[in-house]
Amino acid sequence: MGCRSLYLKRPILPQNEMTALPNPDLIYDLFGGIFKPQFIRTALQLDVFTPLAQSPFTAEQIAQACGCDTTGIKILIDYLYAAQLLTFEDNRYPLTLDAATFLVRGRKAYAGDMILDYTDPVIYASIAQSIRSGQPKWLNVFDRRRIAPVSRFTRQSLSRARRPRKPRLPPVRRRSTSQSRCGSG
Repeated sequence: MGCRSLYLKRPILPQNEMTALPNPDLIYDLFGGIFKPQFIRTALQLDVFTPLAQSPFTAEQIAQACGCDTTGIKILIDYLYAAQLLTFEDNRYPLTLDAATFLVRGRKAYAGDMILDYTDPVIYASIAQSIRSGQPKWLNVFDRRRIAPVSRFTRQSLSRARRPRKPRLPPVRRRSTSQSRCGSG
């Protein structure tokens, strides 16, 4: 028998015994990962982030700005808070820096259209059709004109903006070999 895992709270078995037990975590990860992109997709479709760029709103103000029910929008913005796209201060929801940069419609680095394209159910239906037919037609679903500017900005400008700049030190003057370290010479 093996030792116990503190993280999983179940025994860690030797490799030969490991195949005898099914792994529910693997199955959970297969479907659990779909929630985040779909909640973000919903928030983008409702345009939750754009009104918050001006100032933080309460749940009621966000619901009114998005034309939604307060109870429903509260569930969504609480999820966005848990996903670290919103913060919560004085009963209001300000945007995080990441959300303000990438999820506010009209901003230079807006990635919402790309997220909406990549999470569109049409893509997954066309992938299934491509697998059935053997023809890779799912690539035609993407509108590359909207995606290319965001990708270019992300690769070039943002990679530089995210890295902290190192202060430049003046060049070190090297002594010639004829100079002595003790000052004589």
